[in-house]
Amino acid sequence: MNQTVEFLLPFAKKLIYVDSSADISLLKTKFIEHSVSLLPIIDNKGSKNVGLYRRKDMWSRYANEIKFDQKSIKEKKLPVVDVNDNLFHAMDLLSKHSAVLINENNSFSKLITTRVVADALRDYSHKFLSIESLENKLRDIVRALKILYPDKLVDVVDSELTFEQYKEFIGRYFDDTIFKNLNKKEILKMIDDSRLFRNDVCHFKLHDNNAMRSLNKFIGLIDNLNHI
Repeated sequence: MNQTVEFLLPFAKKLIYVDSSADISLLKTKFIEHSVSLLPIIDNKGSKNVGLYRRKDMWSRYANEIKFDQKSIKEKKLPVVDVNDNLFHAMDLLSKHSAVLINENNSFSKLITTRVVADALRDYSHKFLSIESLENKLRDIVRALKILYPDKLVDVVDSELTFEQYKEFIGRYFDDTIFKNLNKKEILKMIDDSRLFRNDVCHFKLHDNNAMRSLNKFIGLIDNLNHI
């Protein structure tokens, strides 16, 4: 699966930058007000990447009472990735650079760091673990049905079931499950919604927090029913 930089956009940092006309006073103000360690130099109203200032270099010169101007602390520009570039290409650039600019619609408004990637992958792992937790609970329900209907479900391999199959078996034997006193249509819709969420996560479409909350609500419902 070819994942792209777009996966990182919800976690990317808003780009704080200056243009080439910025003087030392403005650089100092920007570093302090925004608590950033890097100030990319972007000209042409945010569309031309031309260089970089680092806070540590500027502060070091102040601390050592070294006279300097913008030109003396200007560094080479940060690398750039497009939103459609391969995610692993961006991660490779981050192994060599402190940050990478994102080109979105021919403009620079965000940047990514290793922390951004870590946050995105952590968010992904939390979603994936929630899905795994729900699947384990649904498998347990199907296993209980296999005990009640050994002849009819003898060929069912619970470790290989899909969400469609969870829905099929729970729907068919609904009155023999922990859901029996609940609305069947609503429970089957919860399974359907969970399937759609699982598909989105597996395709790195992770931006719907409402779906995550719905899945966790379903997990909580099953846990409560198991303790009644």
